[in-house]
Amino acid sequence: MTKHRLPEGREALTAHDVRHLKTCTSCGELADDRMTVWHMHPECYYRAYGEADVLGLPIDDQNKFSLGDIPASLMKRLLDQR
Repeated sequence: MTKHRLPEGREALTAHDVRHLKTCTSCGELADDRMTVWHMHPECYYRAYGEADVLGLPIDDQNKFSLGDIPASLMKRLLDQR
C-alpha cells in the first residue's frame, strides 16, 4: 500500500505539489507535508506514538487520519470526542 496521498480531490501530482514533498521522519519515504502529522505519515505517527497521542492531537492533525492509517475503533473514538 502506498503511504503517499494527495490532498482530497487531487488525482495526480502537479508542479505545485512537488514543492510539498518531504521525507517522512519515521519510514524515510516521500510524504506530502500538507498531509503529514509532525513530519510523518499518519500511519507512521500512529505506529510510533499509539492511540493516546493520536487522541491528544489538535483536530486539524486528527483530520489527516483515514481508516487505512488507524483501526476503526480509534477512528470512532476520534469522532466521538468532538
